[in-house]
Amino acid sequence: MINVLKDNNIKFVGGGVNTEETRYGETIELGKPNLGFLGYAACCNYFFMSRAKSDQPGILRLFEPVVLDDIRFIKKKCPFLIVASHFDIENTPKIDKNPIALARKMVDCGADLIIGSHGHVPKPIEVYDGKLIIYCLGNLVSTYSKKAWGSNLVVEVILSDSGKYENARFYPIDSGNKHCFSPCIMENKEGNKLLSEIKRNSEKLFKTPLLLDKHFLEIKNFNKSTTFSSVSYG
Repeated sequence: MINVLKDNNIKFVGGGVNTEETRYGETIELGKPNLGFLGYAACCNYFFMSRAKSDQPGILRLFEPVVLDDIRFIKKKCPFLIVASHFDIENTPKIDKNPIALARKMVDCGADLIIGSHGHVPKPIEVYDGKLIIYCLGNLVSTYSKKAWGSNLVVEVILSDSGKYENARFYPIDSGNKHCFSPCIMENKEGNKLLSEIKRNSEKLFKTPLLLDKHFLEIKNFNKSTTFSSVSYG
């Protein structure tokens, strides 16, 4: 798979032919700003037998000292850094305290946008020190289903030429049943219900300044930092 990606000039993060290639991420120059990308997995099947080693291809484990070191390194080469982090508990909108603490440390070290996964369901959204932390958008494409899985989210982030947030919009999508391979935006009561839940829970947990428009949630104010001791809700 790595060779196929390289042969087609597709960049990737979170894996490589050895430990060295898995680390320090990738940068993409698509105009302004230049974007940096890192990717990590907090868990893996078979006790991380697929973890990359010095002489073995594989994936990159979410190990805090390594993550923070990588962030400091790549941040020197790009004004806007995105970290994809496979972490947190599955099949519940609750967020464990450990991912919250780690995501904030990532921001403190230079990450500008955290996009979490593994939870399979949308979770509350945080603005911390002017940066966006998305703990989970839910599923995008998945043919496997569980009772806890339902509607999901996609996000659109608009940046200035200097790499500053202008706004972020979250749209509800249907990616189950007949739409499992072709997600579509939901402009209906079900989609609005999900947005209302995300807005309510994000405000309750993080005081995130989310505005509910017609069929999307929007963040325009990225100036406030949130630090709270409460890390889960019922």
